[in-house]
Amino acid sequence: VTVEINQSTTTSCTAVSSCSATPSGNFYVNNGTLSGIYDYFLILALSGEPGIDNSTGCVSSSTYISGRGPTGTQSVIIQEVITSSTTFATKAVYYSDTACSSEIASMVIGYDNVSVGDNVTGLTTSIGNKTYPSSASEVTYKESCMEVKGTTDDGRDYLNTLISSSFVTTGQTHTCQGSGESKHALWAADNSSESWESLHKEESSTAEYPGDWSSDTDSSTKLQSVTDIDGNVYRTVVIGDQHWMAENLKVTKYRNGDNITHVTTNPYWPNDRSGAYGVYVSSEIDATTYLDSYGLLYNWYAVGNSSGLCPEGWHVPTSDEYNALNTHLGTKVGQKMKEAGTE
Repeated sequence: VTVEINQSTTTSCTAVSSCSATPSGNFYVNNGTLSGIYDYFLILALSGEPGIDNSTGCVSSSTYISGRGPTGTQSVIIQEVITSSTTFATKAVYYSDTACSSEIASMVIGYDNVSVGDNVTGLTTSIGNKTYPSSASEVTYKESCMEVKGTTDDGRDYLNTLISSSFVTTGQTHTCQGSGESKHALWAADNSSESWESLHKEESSTAEYPGDWSSDTDSSTKLQSVTDIDGNVYRTVVIGDQHWMAENLKVTKYRNGDNITHVTTNPYWPNDRSGAYGVYVSSEIDATTYLDSYGLLYNWYAVGNSSGLCPEGWHVPTSDEYNALNTHLGTKVGQKMKEAGTE
């Protein structure tokens, strides 16, 4: 994976109010709708490469971070973010630890005036060990803003060298006007996998569209989400060759639309035989906080109900599936399954 943020050099910063890398909206290219966050290294994790967290896109493998970023970089996250129907951003964050928690520096390059033009067909579908769609859309856009932060002195020095400037100061976020440079590119969405979707982008260095994919084509990936009958949307994660929901279930209806009994007091819980759910609460934390963070509790009658507890296409894991997960993770399974930041 060869990824570089294609920012313009600048010796000064003309301040602007914002340079968003918050996902919002969508736009359509080629044969798919693009929305959300696409990680550059995620596909490697899905392919079984070590040193890559496929729930966050954090890469700590020296194969991919060697020579990349500020001095002391041990991990990095690089993403494409769709921020509206006409804007997107490329974001890179560099860290001094292998878990992507201690930031050294960050950079966002924002683009606006996204215009999707004609489709191009007959493109090369295989280059080296990579595969690409045979068609794409011609897309133009302009560099509108840049946001940089040197969280540490090393991060500051790296950013100043990268953009040929001296205005970046340690610990300060600088939000600057972009160069306004126009870009011509080929973009394609690939939704052929049930587990993930990819964004392929070939950018031209001239005022003409590229004619084909190349070994420098940028490819980024996001995991597909799943939605239950209540409309709750869940992140997913691939572990080994298994596709899991990355969040606990919080649905209140069976898949056929029937309501699940809501039990609110302890005495009724052991007596229910029809299937029930509840929210774990304590005197310190209210039910809403627990629901948002940890989902709902279900008794076995709900789990085994023939009406279906999980979203369409999903099921409650079997003992064999849990054993396969345990085997894949190896030692310290509980620690590996914890959400980042809860170690």
